[in-house]
Amino acid sequence: MCVVWAVQRTRSLVCAVPQARCRGPAPLGLFPLCREQGEAYIQAQGTHLLDIRLAPSIRASGFLLLVILAGVGVASSEEKTRDDSPAPPSDQGKEQGWKLCQELSGYARLRERFQIDQAILGYINGFDLSLFVRLHSTGSVGLNAAWWWNPVSDGTPRSSWTDFLECFDQANEVVKRHSWLQDWLESGPGRSLELHAFGCATGSRDFDLNYFVRPLWRDAILAGEPLYEVLARRANSSWARIFLNSTEPRALIAYTMEPDAKSAHWLDRLEVSFHPRCQTEEKNARYFTVLPSGELEPRRFSACKP
Repeated sequence: MCVVWAVQRTRSLVCAVPQARCRGPAPLGLFPLCREQGEAYIQAQGTHLLDIRLAPSIRASGFLLLVILAGVGVASSEEKTRDDSPAPPSDQGKEQGWKLCQELSGYARLRERFQIDQAILGYINGFDLSLFVRLHSTGSVGLNAAWWWNPVSDGTPRSSWTDFLECFDQANEVVKRHSWLQDWLESGPGRSLELHAFGCATGSRDFDLNYFVRPLWRDAILAGEPLYEVLARRANSSWARIFLNSTEPRALIAYTMEPDAKSAHWLDRLEVSFHPRCQTEEKNARYFTVLPSGELEPRRFSACKP
C-alpha cells in the first residue's frame, strides 16, 4: 500500500500534496504541511513516520515525487540528478549500499546467520544519510528479520556488523521472554518478527516516538523507555507494531495494520489506531499492553477528551 506525493516549490511556499494511491486506502492520517520558503514536511500519523526536511539542493528544484510505503516504509525519489545532490541516485545508492555491506567489519560472521535482502545508501524514511539494510535470519526462535539503519558520516558507517549482531541478540533475548510472540510466529505461513533499529535505537523518528508511542508508554506506566521496536508482519501489508525494553515485563502494541477478524491468533484480530487527539469512546483512544504469558490488557488513553 502506498501513496504518491508531489512536493512543489512556488515563490513563497513549499507544499506536499497527495497525487495518487497505488493500491488500497491511504495510511491513516497522512497530511501535507506547507511552510514559508525554506522547509516542507510530510508526516504520517499512527504508523511509520516519514518526516522530510527538503535539503537546499532539493528546495531549489521544481518537483519531487515521493512514494510512502506504509509498513514497508522506504521512500524513493524521481528527480534530475545534480552534482550537489546530498543523496546518490537510486542505482548508485544500491551499488554503494551493497559495497558498504561487504566492507563492514564482521561481514563474514553476519553471513553465517543472515541473508541480506536489500542494501541502500540514502535518506530512507526521513532518517539522516544511512546504510539501510533489510535482512532475514536463518534462526527459528524469536526475531527472524531486521530493518537496520546504520548512520553514515564522511562516507563511513558508524556501526559494524558486530554492533548489529550484538543489538539484534539483545533485542531477541527480550522478545523470547514473550512466549506469545513465538506462538504468533508459528501460527501461520509468511510471518516475520522484524527488529527495526536506527543504530541500536528504535527505527522510528523522534516525532513519531514523542507523539504516538511515548504517550502510551507513560499512560500505561511502563518502566524505562521504549527501546526495541518490532513489527509482527503477515505478508507485506498486515502487521502489528510492538515496543519493548529489557526492564519492563510488558510489551506495548501501539498500532496494527489490516487486522483479520477471522484469524485464529488474537494478535491478528486486534485493531489499534491510536491518535493523541482522541475521544474516550473512539477507536483511536484504544491500545494494548501484553504480559509475557500473552495475557492481553486492553487500555484507553487517559488524556483523551470525553
